[in-house]
Amino acid sequence: MTSREERLAAVYAAGDREELERQYRSWAAHYDADVFAMGYSVPGMVAAMTARHLPLGASPILDCGAGTGLLGVLLAGLGYGRLTAMDMSAEMLALAERRGIYESCRRMVLGE
Repeated sequence: MTSREERLAAVYAAGDREELERQYRSWAAHYDADVFAMGYSVPGMVAAMTARHLPLGASPILDCGAGTGLLGVLLAGLGYGRLTAMDMSAEMLALAERRGIYESCRRMVLGE
């Protein structure tokens, strides 16, 4: 059993895309609990900035690097719709899709 710190370190240590995908695949089930325990606040900050700069109802919104959909949950809660999740990890996207807030979930890699 690996700790959250070890899982995060493995992601940062990945030498190529295949290894990074492998690390996210193994981390997906623990991701939400791990990042919350580490004080991860980026989704909340991005949701706040979205609410500040985009009128409610602005759409569509692409959640790049959506992971498990933490940002999407916040955006949907604020009233934004027509959300699309994009992530390189099929396992992370599967968790995002189960949340039922995304119009679509697309497995893609930024820059490709």
